[in-house]
Amino acid sequence: MRTTTLLLLSWLVAATAWASFTGSGAFTYSAGGGAEPGDTAPPEGAIAIAQADVPKTINSAGDYYLSENLSAASGSAITITANGVKIWGNNKSIAYAQSGAGNAIYYNVGNTSGALVNGVTFNQGAYSGNTYVYAIRGSGYGYTIHDNDFNVVAHAGYSTRAYGIRIESSGVGNELYNNNFDLSGADRFYAFYCTGTWDIHHNTVLVHNHTLPSDGRYPYVFNIVGYNYTIHDNTITVQADSRAVNVYAAWSPTADGHEIYNETINFAGDHGRIFLMDSGTDNWNIHDNDITVTSQNGSGNSVAVFRARSSNTNDAGSTGHIIHSNNVDASGSDADTSIVSLGDDPPNATADILIYNNIFKSSGDVIKLYSYDGMVSNVDIYSNILEHTGGNTGGYVVTSNDPAYSDIVFSHNEISTNRSDGDKVYTTYNNSSNITLCQSDVTASDVAGGGSVTVTESTCQNNWLGTPIQTL
Repeated sequence: MRTTTLLLLSWLVAATAWASFTGSGAFTYSAGGGAEPGDTAPPEGAIAIAQADVPKTINSAGDYYLSENLSAASGSAITITANGVKIWGNNKSIAYAQSGAGNAIYYNVGNTSGALVNGVTFNQGAYSGNTYVYAIRGSGYGYTIHDNDFNVVAHAGYSTRAYGIRIESSGVGNELYNNNFDLSGADRFYAFYCTGTWDIHHNTVLVHNHTLPSDGRYPYVFNIVGYNYTIHDNTITVQADSRAVNVYAAWSPTADGHEIYNETINFAGDHGRIFLMDSGTDNWNIHDNDITVTSQNGSGNSVAVFRARSSNTNDAGSTGHIIHSNNVDASGSDADTSIVSLGDDPPNATADILIYNNIFKSSGDVIKLYSYDGMVSNVDIYSNILEHTGGNTGGYVVTSNDPAYSDIVFSHNEISTNRSDGDKVYTTYNNSSNITLCQSDVTASDVAGGGSVTVTESTCQNNWLGTPIQTL
């Protein structure tokens, strides 16, 4: 048993001990906006908003609360034109976009600050025209959004997009926590699409009953196009009746520096990406997440847990990501599920990626080098448990389909398969100068496909950190 297992067992023991110390399901944290989780009671002196006030415009800072359920056929139910406006939902609802485009709450201030929304149930209506609809829309910084319920339905339409939260934020100090998102429909939705910097935690997301339109507008749960997000302690469920869902995704050169950890993810959807680090995204740190994938994909479809690529020739690639200490079990999925998928179209690189101390199990490919002539370089994969569980009808532990690789190193991993032929690596190209497996439970006879890689029991040299890889 290699040092890999000992390190991973130490990590698991430490995590178990911490859970026992804190108590099952217990957590404490400091919430922003002066309100703790569940604190949705309006403060004394708050101003009431009734249905008779709709459409309501608020032009003075202060506390406002819903005295009854509100409804707006179109337009904005509440428009805010001042900083420092706090909306206390008082556990009431706002029905919006009933027959025309509109918003539930619209912060129509050029640079909003000090905004608070809590205790509201947002119910999107039946409008399905060519204009986007939003539960909360605004711009600025310093938003605190907590303890709300968002019911978002992506109705089929030529350019309809349904947004839970859309904030054009240029600053820091934004927080989203303790909310519930129910997402469904037949077009593109976004639970969250915001710029700026956010702390997103302790939210619950359910995606169900979703079909992809013919023009392929994939929906996003979190479209994280800002910078330096912290995303943690959320629970995400994508049911089997949902298709082509991206959970955490960005196609933006500004989407850098995110940290995503302690997430609980159950993904059963047909086709989709859980972490999509696309064109121009850099330096994501994804760790300590618990992920289960049970997808049964339709013909030509696939699921990837970690997908890093550059699909836009105008962007600078996808680089500098760190993926570590995650537990991913895709053994209950079909053969079209891969855990790590790297690379895509030229000319920009997917490069400088560290993958270590993870437990990965998949009935499909565990690590898929998916280049199509797009350079994948300087990738270190070490001290992981990598297990292929799909038998001969599934994939392999490592699959490569292109020669456009440079300095891909597997070191000190525990690699296993239940294929009857025992093959662990599949490559159709001569990659012996580009892909190296050292001290990773692989021999030359474990390589299939007619191509080649370098297999050695010697100590590997780390590609881009400049030190030998031995143990963590």
